[in-house]
Order: sequence, then C-alpha cells, then structure tokens
Amino acid sequence: MKKNILVLLMMSFAATGLFAEDVAQFPKIALGTNLAYWSLSAISTNSSSIFLVVPLEAQIMIGEALSLNPGLTFLYYGNSTNKYGGSLILGECGLGYHSGKGSLSGWSTALSPGLAYSFDSKLFGFVLSAEAGYQWIVGRGLFLGLSGGGKYIWMDGYMIMPDLKLRIGYAF
Repeated sequence: MKKNILVLLMMSFAATGLFAEDVAQFPKIALGTNLAYWSLSAISTNSSSIFLVVPLEAQIMIGEALSLNPGLTFLYYGNSTNKYGGSLILGECGLGYHSGKGSLSGWSTALSPGLAYSFDSKLFGFVLSAEAGYQWIVGRGLFLGLSGGGKYIWMDGYMIMPDLKLRIGYAF
C-alpha cells in the first residue's frame, strides 16, 4: 500500500512538472515611443513656429520570432506669423521578425503598411515603412531599440524619407 502511494505521488509530481509554466519567460509585449521624433520636435520648434511629433508604438509577440507592430504618430505644425498650421495622423500596423527566439531583444526587421490623414486638407493617404535594427531589454523591463529604415508616404503626391528610431519604453 505504501509503495502504491509513493508511486502515485511520484507520478503526480512528474505530471505537474510537464504542465508547469516556465517562470523565466521573456517579455512578450513592449510599449514605447521614439526619442528621435521627440528630439526632431525640440530642434524644429522656435518662438515663431511649432513642430510637434508624438509617436506611440507597440510590439506584441505572436509567434516564436514574429511580432505584430501597431503604431500611431500625431504631427502638428503651426506658425504664429501667418496663422498657418495643420495636423496629420499616421496609423500603421505591420509584422516584425526577431532573431532572439521568443524574445523582443536582438536583431529585428519590420515592414508596416498604414494610413495617413491630414486634418487641414482632409486628405487620406497610404504609408509603408521598412526598418532594421537591434533591441535590448534591460533589467526588469526597460525596452531600448535603435533602428533605421525608410518611410514612403503617398498623399496627393508621394514622399520618400529616411526613418531613424531611438526607441524607449517598457516590456512586459
């Protein structure tokens, strides 16, 4: 009887071990912003004009090496001398590939299509971004990233521009 109880206990511990969660899992979601865009806002603003770029980004792991990358960027520009100004919103959602298996850290590439809307001219447009870079998760969740790429914007004509991202945020 004692032998049967001992065998049952050992089997239950073994079965529990098979279904136990891995405590040392990597963060699967990162929320952040782009410091390069914020610094562009600070450099471009003076006493007679304002240029503000507010980026919000996320990366959500959806596979072993793939992430879903939604992003929203708000732009505002104004000039006090001739009261000229306007605002624009860019919304993107793309896919990213990460070299660190199951982790947001390491080398990454991303391709993100999206839409743009200009509030002052009431125009819709198309956006396509591509980037490649490296990302770190420091400590218990500080998310840092550096990447470069390009952005194609078509809205009553087209514009191709370089895109530098200095990401900072929190990963959990």
